[in-house]
Amino acid sequence: MNISTSEINYYNQRTQNSITKYTECLERYSSRFEEAISLKSELPIFLDTNILIRYYNISFTAREKLLNFVKLNKERIFLTSQVQIEFIRNREDNIQNFFEKVTSKIPRDFKTDVLNKMKNFLDTHKVILKDYPFVEEGIEKHQKELEELFKKLNQTADEKRKDRTNIIVKDEFLELLNLCNTNESLLESEIEVIKKDFESLKKTISNEKPESIFNKTNAVFPGFGDIKEKPENPYGDYIIFHEMMKFMVSNKTDVIFLTLDNTKGDWMSKAHVPYLHYVQNAYYNTNQILYIVDAERTLEEILNVNIQSLVEVENEDSETCDITINSLIELTQRNPVFKNIEHTPLPSIIVQELILAGYNSISEIERDLNRGQIAIKEFINKKGTLYDVGVLRVTLRIVNPKYNFYANQKNEFKPLPGPDRYEQFRYLLLD
Repeated sequence: MNISTSEINYYNQRTQNSITKYTECLERYSSRFEEAISLKSELPIFLDTNILIRYYNISFTAREKLLNFVKLNKERIFLTSQVQIEFIRNREDNIQNFFEKVTSKIPRDFKTDVLNKMKNFLDTHKVILKDYPFVEEGIEKHQKELEELFKKLNQTADEKRKDRTNIIVKDEFLELLNLCNTNESLLESEIEVIKKDFESLKKTISNEKPESIFNKTNAVFPGFGDIKEKPENPYGDYIIFHEMMKFMVSNKTDVIFLTLDNTKGDWMSKAHVPYLHYVQNAYYNTNQILYIVDAERTLEEILNVNIQSLVEVENEDSETCDITINSLIELTQRNPVFKNIEHTPLPSIIVQELILAGYNSISEIERDLNRGQIAIKEFINKKGTLYDVGVLRVTLRIVNPKYNFYANQKNEFKPLPGPDRYEQFRYLLLD
């Protein structure tokens, strides 16, 4: 099946404006969202390259748990052709980096941060410690124990360094990936069209700064982050997107895409929120739902182990933190629109309600709350008292006309009834 046609193609469907199709997509997406992100459904799971590579950058304890996860789910795990290409290209370098930057670093840091600092403390306070002999004796006793521990640490690190070559040529994880499913690769003619379309997408944002594009709904597209990161060959994520769409059409199924993309912003915002316009685009093309799932959060919950990379620590910008119940509670405690408002527990479903409304981070929500602070006061004067969840919802609905869905008591997402009762308050919005 050739997917690079005017009917099934990301570039040609990006301007789809059917309200019926849009509503259908959001309703289907929300109805199985919790089931999908918890991986409890039987839907096919597509793994991004960064998950496969992350295996070689995490602790050995976490590797074992990730290995078992793949083993248990190998029947429903799929690897696209592009993911396989990227994995093979990057695998050996990442194995090498781990042993150089992590395995060798632990003994070095132990000596610097533990042994040397202890010795420096004794040398610096040598005179005064004569008045506290029990302190000096205690430290010297532990110093000998720690030096023995350091020797053992060095021996163990040496053994692990010797494992480097063995892992490259005989790797249980690599053998396990061979038991997973691979889907049909794209035709050369399809890839040519895809690359051409990608270049056209590049031209639509050529005069804008990347930071501004991330804040514009529908402006980001798969592979956007690689324009800067991999300018010679930025097409990988765009190809993966089309490979998954081809599978969805051929098998008439929704799919889950597990990714660790939380820095480049190719698949989700830097607040780890998936781009809904990707979901919509896939639905317009295939009539199926693509669930883009933050693998770090989901797998850590399922595996009960930290899978953060030990090679490179990624810093989060506090101003664009995740939309969670905790971050929302903090917001209600500090933002002036909630002043003198009675606080009540926030329903957990409000998080997905806000995401459906197009919010990617707490900072975006706070921006709209600030714009609507006068309008919500007028609303309360005319309509009556609200609790904090009501203030949150109503203020954002006044500011944001795209806030079209609400969660009912059964945790179902329903369209807001018309007519637009918030229109009369929008003249009070702040610039």
